[in-house]
Formats: sequence, structure tokens, C-alpha cells
Amino acid sequence: MKKMIMIAAFVAVLFAGANSFAQTPDQAKYLGKWNLTVTGAPGGTMNLPMTVTYTDGHIGGTIKTTGGETVKFKAVYADKNGLTADFEADGYDAYISVSLLPDGSLTGSSMGFLTITGTKAKEEKAK
Repeated sequence: MKKMIMIAAFVAVLFAGANSFAQTPDQAKYLGKWNLTVTGAPGGTMNLPMTVTYTDGHIGGTIKTTGGETVKFKAVYADKNGLTADFEADGYDAYISVSLLPDGSLTGSSMGFLTITGTKAKEEKAK
């Protein structure tokens, strides 16, 4: 019985979130390419490119891991408070949580203890 209640609750949350698939102005602020700087890691400061996309009604994206692999986000949540993205890095589940500052830069954390700052990548102009 307890398992059925958990399944019903999961399905209810899933359907409640179905309306959030339409792009909102809050999500649009995060779209594009970003240059993230992660500090506080044992290996030192890391520079990680991140791309946030909106395709077929879903917000998604990629991040380049410290191992040099570009991985897709498993899930992305964006609202007026910020953006959180779940992904797998080097065999471990990981996440980042960032918010937009008034100057257009990002600030936040990864895994609750790494500090993240970020700036929007400059668009390359076609020649």
C-alpha cells in the first residue's frame, strides 16, 4: 500500500510539472553558452563551458566535465529563483544550482560546497 501511495504521488508531481514545459521568461534568461568558473575543488579552479538550450518544449543543455567530456543534463529546472541542472560527471551524479545577478553574470554552487561564477560566452560572428 505504501508503495502505491508513493507511485501515485510521483505521478501527480509528474503531471503537475507538465505545464512547466513551455518556455518562460525566467528560463529564457539562462539560454545560451556560458563560461563557468568553479572554485573550492581539491584539484583547484576549473573552467567549464555550459550550454542551456530550449528544444521541443523542453529546457536542457550540456556541460563539459573536468575529464573533458561534454555531457547532457539529465534534468533542468529554471524559475525566477535560478537554474538547477542534474548531470553525471566522471561516474557520479552531480548538480549545479545558479542564479542570475543584475549584471547578467551567474553565481551559485555545485554539490553544495563548490562555488560557481559564470559569464555569458561571447557570440562568434560569421565571417
